[in-house]
Formats: sequence, C-alpha cells, structure tokens
Amino acid sequence: MGSSLVHVIRRVNNPMMLAMADYVARYVADNAYRLELPDDERQRLVDGFRRVAAMTSSIITYGYDHAVSSALFDVAGMPEALLARLRDQEVKASLADAKIELGL
Repeated sequence: MGSSLVHVIRRVNNPMMLAMADYVARYVADNAYRLELPDDERQRLVDGFRRVAAMTSSIITYGYDHAVSSALFDVAGMPEALLARLRDQEVKASLADAKIELGL
C-alpha cells in the first residue's frame, strides 16, 4: 500500500491523480481508432482501460484514507471508528449549513 502513496510525498494531491487517471483513459479512448483492430476488440480495449483507471482511482483514494486513519491512530491513538464518527458529524454540519445558504 505504501508505494501507492508516493504521490502524497511528492505533493501531488488526490484530485490531480484522479484527473490524470481519467485523462489517460480518455486518451486511450480518443486514440483507439488508430489501432488496426476490429471494432469489438477496440471497444473491449477502451472499456478495459476505463475499468483499470477506475480501479486505480479507487486504490488512490482508499490508500490515502487508510494512511490518514493509520497515522491518526499511531500518533494520537484515535481509532478509525472515532475518526469516521467525527467525519460524519462534520459532513452533516456542512450539509446543514449548505441547506441554510441555499434557503432549503
């Protein structure tokens, strides 16, 4: 898992990583026509590459979340369940504030 977080150490944030995964998948899709493959094989290649990009994106976000949880536990003794509960409380508060701002 550690090697999947090299981007964090290099100050490349998750949104940048996710955008790049999407960019590469789109690049393959946009340029697959250049390959001398039957249409169905070309489509399977594009679909497969999109699935790989989606899986990579999942690993990136999960790895980051797991690393943060582990670090908080190691440094502050904060268990993952407490972190999740605090996160949920903050998200609920932010949603409530957004509804007030939008007049909902």
